[in-house]
Amino acid sequence: MQECFQEMHRIVRRGGRICIVIGDTELRRVRIQNANVFVETMKELGFRMHKIIKRPVPSKILPLTRDERTGRFCATVRADRLAYPIEHILIMVKV
Repeated sequence: MQECFQEMHRIVRRGGRICIVIGDTELRRVRIQNANVFVETMKELGFRMHKIIKRPVPSKILPLTRDERTGRFCATVRADRLAYPIEHILIMVKV
């Protein structure tokens, strides 16, 4: 993702905005706050945060559930928990 953010910074003009949609995840029962990591990484590259919008994941196409034992995506009937209940829409501005 670092390389993607660097390329975004290269091609977006000063004052231009980019939008990224990301969800937090969990690895071995440790919550990983991807949105926070992305914002901090992008700030280091020369973006500033304009706005963060949080909303429930609306799509029925995405796998929404995970098996607690394996961590793999699975059918809703076998799921122990939601995989990505909330998504973050990051709107960043190149400074």
